[in-house]
Amino acid sequence: MESSFLYVVARTTAYHLLPEAVVESLLFGPLLHALLETGDREQLDAAFPNCSQDLLNGVHVYGSVLSSGMASCTTTADSVSGSIRFLSGSDVDGKYAIVSHPEHKDCAMMISLDGAERESEAVLDASLKRTRVSLNAAPCVTLSASLTEALRLRESLVRAAEICGACDRVLQMARGYVEERKQFDVPIGGFQAVQHKLVDAYVAIESLDALLRYAAWALDHAEDQAALAVQSALWKATREGSSVIESLLQIHGGIGFTWEYDLHLFLRRVKSYEALYKPTARSREQILAAARN
Repeated sequence: MESSFLYVVARTTAYHLLPEAVVESLLFGPLLHALLETGDREQLDAAFPNCSQDLLNGVHVYGSVLSSGMASCTTTADSVSGSIRFLSGSDVDGKYAIVSHPEHKDCAMMISLDGAERESEAVLDASLKRTRVSLNAAPCVTLSASLTEALRLRESLVRAAEICGACDRVLQMARGYVEERKQFDVPIGGFQAVQHKLVDAYVAIESLDALLRYAAWALDHAEDQAALAVQSALWKATREGSSVIESLLQIHGGIGFTWEYDLHLFLRRVKSYEALYKPTARSREQILAAARN
């Protein structure tokens, strides 16, 4: 699966604010199957019979290898106990979860959710269902560092693309609004102060989009450049995404703050992603190290 396809799907789903976990179905299903090395595949199939075939068939796998704060667990060689928060998906479906390993930071772990206790969680972005899972000696497999890194880069690309898509949608909403809203009998889009806000948002979104397109290309064609490009895109998206939407919200005046107007839904999505996926200090160090090389 080409990374450019992942980028387009992620950007489009966020642009239309789809409530389903489309991205996870791609990332941790067929793509994960394609990235599996022989050792990882054998480990998974030994722990979870037919797991690799389940991935190929699109069985639900929820989680994130980016967010290190999701899992509060203790682990043994082949089991895990504790809780995982903010898993995307409902409290009734999903066969596996994949999260960052709480002890081995360079690795992720795949967990069987059979028999796990699940409950819905209240979150800022109500358009996406989130679930808390309680585990008691649930079977798990530690994935290799190389596989985890490949997944992290692709998830970083996807999350940044989703933020970009949400920002772009709000920009289009603002553009339509300033063409219709009038003050002193003229559209407010003719006022220079409003134009400056729109242009600033457009430049921020287009520069992120260009970085994302390059990152998607690098993942498939220039591995030595991929880490810097992808991590920089996620860093830029999580630093600027909500600020871009907030500036466009101001253009709408009072109506932009109302519950009935859809703009707040996109702001909630981006704020949620910033909280969950914002790069850590370790990620910033990796960006600097990659830039130096």
